[in-house]
Amino acid sequence: NWFSILFLGLFTVFFGISKWLFFTGRGASFGGVAGLIVFRNSFLLLKIFSRFRKLTDFLKSLVTTPAQTFVTSFLLVIFAGALLLSMEPAAAPGKSVSVLDALFTATSAVCVTGLAVVDTASSFSLWGKIVLLSLIQIGGLGIMILSFSALFMFRRAFSLENRLMASFLVNDDALDKVGAMVARIVLSTFAIEGIGAVLLYASFPSRGLEAGPRAFNALFHSVSAFCNAGFSLYSDSLETSGNPAVLVVVGSLIILGGLSFSAIFDLLDRISPNSAVRSRPLKVNTRIVLRYTAVLVVLGTLLVYFFEHGNSMRDQSVGVQYLNALFQSVTLRTAGFNSISFGSLSRPALLIMMAFMFIGGASGSTAGGIKVNTLGVMAAAARSLSRHGEEPVLYGHRLSPSLVTRAFLLFVAGIVIVLLGLFALFLTEKADSLSLAFEAVSAFGTVGLSTGVTPTLSGPGKLVIMVLMFFGRVGPLTVVSAAILANRRAPSTGYPEADVSIG
Repeated sequence: NWFSILFLGLFTVFFGISKWLFFTGRGASFGGVAGLIVFRNSFLLLKIFSRFRKLTDFLKSLVTTPAQTFVTSFLLVIFAGALLLSMEPAAAPGKSVSVLDALFTATSAVCVTGLAVVDTASSFSLWGKIVLLSLIQIGGLGIMILSFSALFMFRRAFSLENRLMASFLVNDDALDKVGAMVARIVLSTFAIEGIGAVLLYASFPSRGLEAGPRAFNALFHSVSAFCNAGFSLYSDSLETSGNPAVLVVVGSLIILGGLSFSAIFDLLDRISPNSAVRSRPLKVNTRIVLRYTAVLVVLGTLLVYFFEHGNSMRDQSVGVQYLNALFQSVTLRTAGFNSISFGSLSRPALLIMMAFMFIGGASGSTAGGIKVNTLGVMAAAARSLSRHGEEPVLYGHRLSPSLVTRAFLLFVAGIVIVLLGLFALFLTEKADSLSLAFEAVSAFGTVGLSTGVTPTLSGPGKLVIMVLMFFGRVGPLTVVSAAILANRRAPSTGYPEADVSIG
């Protein structure tokens, strides 16, 4: 390391001379002080550049696999968003947002959760709300999806590494079509959000707003709904929206965002002018998503109405009660808007909602939770066990043992993460146990619904919720894969099979 030793020696000499001149007061009479400063600063720049090279090598070591790239990209966006939200221009006049609250808000936005420790409507300026909207959009699609779509639109070549990464993000193994798939996802997202914004502009009450702010409100809520984020520019969310059309539009956007793009595109192929494409049967994945989404929405509506029609919704008409029950059932698919007060919900209703939030939406969508696809695979495996060990089958297709194993592993990992987070909240917070459990499940499911605990969280409690939101958005198995995949080695030893009695 001769170069490093020489660098250290010269830097030490220049540093010592400059400090000696400064403390003795001889710098003004020393003719070569300017040249000395130039030499010293040149070496200082070399030192900084060497640190940047080391930082670059370190970052490259973090993104050797798609899972690591996915996790790292989310972390970088969260920290960048926290930096922007903590700056003075992002706060409303007379308001200030602490670094921890800015980090919490950025994490909630990028993880499309919607939990907020500060009031979004009154705490952030227009610039802060634009930053928040951008974080929600990036979190819903992913910074890598947006980057790859830009490459495709500008006719830039896709490397094999980029194709593998993109296929990991969109859950599509067709590497030759992944570029077009990514571009189609981004364009479809903007189109759906644009249509939603137009409908919401016509549906939202004006509340004295001019055309510009009203249009921004409509766009913000459209993006927040489709990305399943649940952030609202109204302090009471949608409790006093005043128009059932708002609930219908927002609920529709939430459902579309929670179906996954693969399911949406599969459904759009049914109306394709190409008869060959139109005649193809729906994919098994699409059938699972549609079936379980419909069952969960209908079942959730009936249960919410059953437990709350005489409680939190007792002052409403029957039609409005059913509409609010339907809307809240939809939002349990990981979008934290609320049209009724959650602080007055009954305990049975909260427990039912926790189960729905834990399940979440579809894989490959903007939703969180363990996903309805996982639930479908687990249900098929359970049926096969009840039939004396027959292989699990869904819609005439066999499910591989590895797929079943991953489904149950994801289910168990979700329960373990929620329980660990809840245990940590019990240590840091003094709120009601059920409220804390609801908060933990809401964070892991990236739902954003709360009984009112979020603004009262302590510093450590906010960190716990942030970790739960991150695991819920990125996925427990993805985080684990990012942590251990680079160091995984093929087993060099074969072991005999064990016969273990279980159950």
